[in-house]
Amino acid sequence: TGPYRLVSYDPMREIKLEKFNDWWGWRYINGEKAPDIVVIKIETDPSAQYSGLLGGELDIASSVPRETISNLKKQGFGIIPLPTYHNFVLFYNTKRYPTNITDFRLAIAHAVDLNRVVSEAVLGMGSVASGVLPHGFPGHIEGLTYEFNLDKAREYLKRSGVSTPIKIELLYQIDYEETKKFAAIFKTLMSELGVDVELNGQDWARLKDIARGIWENPEETPHLIVADWWPTIPSPYDYLYAMFHSESKEWNYAGYENPMFDELITKAWEMEGVNYTGALELYKEAQLILYQNAVALGLWDEIRPFVYSQRVYVPEEALNPMYTFVIRFELVEVRS
Repeated sequence: TGPYRLVSYDPMREIKLEKFNDWWGWRYINGEKAPDIVVIKIETDPSAQYSGLLGGELDIASSVPRETISNLKKQGFGIIPLPTYHNFVLFYNTKRYPTNITDFRLAIAHAVDLNRVVSEAVLGMGSVASGVLPHGFPGHIEGLTYEFNLDKAREYLKRSGVSTPIKIELLYQIDYEETKKFAAIFKTLMSELGVDVELNGQDWARLKDIARGIWENPEETPHLIVADWWPTIPSPYDYLYAMFHSESKEWNYAGYENPMFDELITKAWEMEGVNYTGALELYKEAQLILYQNAVALGLWDEIRPFVYSQRVYVPEEALNPMYTFVIRFELVEVRS
């Protein structure tokens, strides 16, 4: 029933698709220039994607190193900087001292220069977050970015009663170059408060195992955890339930438990089909609870650079901000 059919699938190497000429949708799309064969290479190394483009082995790539974008553009490659719903969030361990103290969490939040983070960690390929829902996503609201203000941070630190110097631990993912850069920046920023950050870099599988320990052994789980999220469905409930509902033991890396918050998002979810505007108001209330209590710090919403060669043309409507590894190949045009 789709524009392409599966020819072969090797999960470690590649997926091969063939154009299905009898697809009903071709009557609505001028698909004469759509590729007859699509080979999707399974290549997770950003540098290898970059080399593949330069060597003519790849025509489209979505994960090249950000520092290579300007060079690729100079060499004639097309670039689509796609704003996505893939975002990065800093979770506070709300069950362990000192991140179980709201004022201490607020001190950290006001000591993070998110403009610097976006500039240096993702080389501008991101938007400073406002809360935990990405820009443009249903239910997103502005005004949930903590002001970078060291005086305010020191005031919250004083109010928290936490004595410095103090050491806390940050768990982050080494599979992303940007989270490694963020960790180094964060450590430097926290030193301004007399907070020594111990960096704990892990791959994704190990990070998940450690982070889930917050429910069984919070005292042994790092004080801070950087993780990313992208939605399954276009609803605020996707983010808010998965990351902060007390029943979500798989992804709630803050160990956050708040019956009022749980009730708000559950009611909003039930209302979406009959009173969407009212549901969004409840989701807004829930986001304000997270913001006022500094349960997590939204860092950045990813802008993903899609790069394509001169042999093809990729319109922006072929890309999806929700599912950033999906391309509608029926809209791609082969030039040569």
